[in-house]
Amino acid sequence: MRRLINRIAALSMSAIMMLSMSGCGDSSKVSYEAVYSDEAAKETALMIGDYEISLSEIIFYAIQDLTLYSGYSSKLQTEENQLSHKDKTLGLLRETKILYNTALYNKVELNDNDLEARDKLISSFKNSVPQKVLDKYGITDELIEQVFTERTYVEKFQNDIKNDMGQTMTEDVTEAMKDYNFITMYYMTFPIVEVENDSPKKDEDGNYVYLSDAEKKKVKENAEAAVKEIKAGNDAEEVAEKYGVAAYCTEQKGYVGSFGEEIDKMLENAETGYCVEPFEDTLGYVIIYVKNAHDDEMRDAYIYSLVSESVEDQMEALQKKWLATIEVDEEKDVVGTAWADFDIVELALTLEDAGVLVKPE
Repeated sequence: MRRLINRIAALSMSAIMMLSMSGCGDSSKVSYEAVYSDEAAKETALMIGDYEISLSEIIFYAIQDLTLYSGYSSKLQTEENQLSHKDKTLGLLRETKILYNTALYNKVELNDNDLEARDKLISSFKNSVPQKVLDKYGITDELIEQVFTERTYVEKFQNDIKNDMGQTMTEDVTEAMKDYNFITMYYMTFPIVEVENDSPKKDEDGNYVYLSDAEKKKVKENAEAAVKEIKAGNDAEEVAEKYGVAAYCTEQKGYVGSFGEEIDKMLENAETGYCVEPFEDTLGYVIIYVKNAHDDEMRDAYIYSLVSESVEDQMEALQKKWLATIEVDEEKDVVGTAWADFDIVELALTLEDAGVLVKPE
């Protein structure tokens, strides 16, 4: 469901962009005579609730599917791949139509900017797909406008909801986290275990191989000396290099309260330049140097990520409700055999020949 939003938006933008980058093909390879009479192209081939979908509209979506997912004729030689693209075409059409119906139910209205954006997509599509291809499959100007209008409704409906959600959540989370201290810290480890290829060495039983007491004492002395140098103004990373522990040091980011009870307590009043005295951990003596504290940009980025994920989760739940508003029966909804009999390989060949799909070398 989460991918649904991106897929529908992609068909209005990504697929059109892909089409507009195509070149011209050799028209001598494929016949461009009309495959269906006007009546056959307009004949109902699919029902979605009360919506009667013509064969030409399904083919329009099939063109989008093939261009978006690189449906070259060479990839459609098996029945399985042909059915896969046909199923995706119907699935996307159903999703779009149901969401369009939901948008109308929620009284979505298009403004001049929306219509202008739609018209640009229509123009781009018509400039990218030769008229002879559209004529061959009975795809009229009226149908093209209808499809892009419906997608514009869907995109506006979804974007408005996401924007409203995002704005409200951002305000709430920003207020809740206004006093959080976001920091960048340099986490330095002075190993008290034997190291092999920059990794802690273990014995046959899987236990760490620790240094002798005398060696551990020396490591502690080095860590204490390093802290003094850092507090004296020396660069922490250069100090790590000096004592040969740079490979065991990492830069970590987050807010005080997210690092674990022990470390959070050490960083309770952390400010830029603060350095924690060495403390013993499982693998060595650890020093924490605060490179940057009270980082508002980091906080804002964290809030944005948190809100975005929450919005996506809520949109996923809404999508399930919306898509359940019209009952779908994948077998009974298909009218007649027109779509089952449709040759999608021939469509791919036509698109390749017209330069809409650029065949891979």
